[in-house]
Amino acid sequence: MAAMIMSSIVFMTSCSEDDEPALPEVIESEVLDEGLDSNVSSQPNTAPDGTSLGTKLSYKSWIMVKGQTRAAFENKVEVTLNNAFNNTDTTIVVPDFKLGDYTTEISYKKRSERREGFVTVSDSVLVYTVRFEQFSFDYELDHEVAFYNDGVTSQTMPYHQIGIIKDNGYKLNDLEFIIETDENGRERVYLRKLLTHSISVEFNGKSYDLTAKVELRRFAGFHPCIVESVVTDEGKEIIDINMNGAVPSISFKSWISVQRSWSDNRKEEKTFTQICTPEICISEQSKFYKIIPDTDIIRENAEIEYLGTETSVTGADSEYTKTIVALKQYTITYNYFDVIYTLKEPTPVYNDGMLSKNMPAYSLSNIRDGFTLEGPADDYTNGRPAWGYIFYQTLEFMFDEQKVGITDDISLYVYKL
Repeated sequence: MAAMIMSSIVFMTSCSEDDEPALPEVIESEVLDEGLDSNVSSQPNTAPDGTSLGTKLSYKSWIMVKGQTRAAFENKVEVTLNNAFNNTDTTIVVPDFKLGDYTTEISYKKRSERREGFVTVSDSVLVYTVRFEQFSFDYELDHEVAFYNDGVTSQTMPYHQIGIIKDNGYKLNDLEFIIETDENGRERVYLRKLLTHSISVEFNGKSYDLTAKVELRRFAGFHPCIVESVVTDEGKEIIDINMNGAVPSISFKSWISVQRSWSDNRKEEKTFTQICTPEICISEQSKFYKIIPDTDIIRENAEIEYLGTETSVTGADSEYTKTIVALKQYTITYNYFDVIYTLKEPTPVYNDGMLSKNMPAYSLSNIRDGFTLEGPADDYTNGRPAWGYIFYQTLEFMFDEQKVGITDDISLYVYKL
């Protein structure tokens, strides 16, 4: 950034045509006064096509220096300092348009400097960063600071500081999708949104508004591909509940109807169906026979623990549907042993790249447990006589509005004295 430096000092030196004039040796000096021009000039900073790039600012800073070289001097050293507050205009590719909250931060960097006479002008940048989780963009506020140094006296010359920066937030608007050909000749389809953000910068008692226009692009696929999906209908129904057989079973059907628009202007509406099967099963360890000291069995506690999820494509009729299965563990704690059940609760999901949505599903709720004990009977275990018992573990729960129950039997033994 250019800066004009004016001084009434005239130094006569001998030098070659290509050399800069040598500065005189200053024996002593002091600053008598300093100040700033009250008039700050501002003008729009525009690109050749007329686009606004921000605002240019300039003003004069001066100091009055008294000193001694080979002759005494008293001179006013004056410099014009230039600022530029720049708008931002950029394009960023993002994985999706879920922006969420953002943070802001301020940093500084030095762009360049030059020296003319005893004055060094530093061109620096205050960088105001707006940071989302997936991307960030910057405002650059250019400002100049002058430093006087004659070898005896040195000081920063007066300058206007950048004041409070107010963040005014952002808005997001839809843009038409575009098709661009890459270096391999493939037609890439991008969905677009325009993020418009603004800040207000205080400088010398005035406020200057800056704007960031950020075109966000999301890669949709290769042409032709889906560019928009809208749900038109959805539902669910129970197919089967059979808890009386050797292998208890529950199943339901979930569907979703979607109207989809393609990059070649096609429109279609299609229904996608997913068959889901919730599961409740007792662990093998829990089913294994147990030796207990007596039949004074006491239920102490029961709790459900979330274990995570797994993905399944079983029951899907399309590449756009899958099932996310929530894995849970239901543990019943007795004074002599634990009984553990694994619960698998499926939720079908539709995802075509443009629309990702959980489809309707049923859940298992209001779980209750109980037990009964049958026996005794003369028996042997581990080669020793024992009383044998059958422990019946019951589990009841609600599936939609239906009460469902299962029963598992466990062999228990009490050694005879």
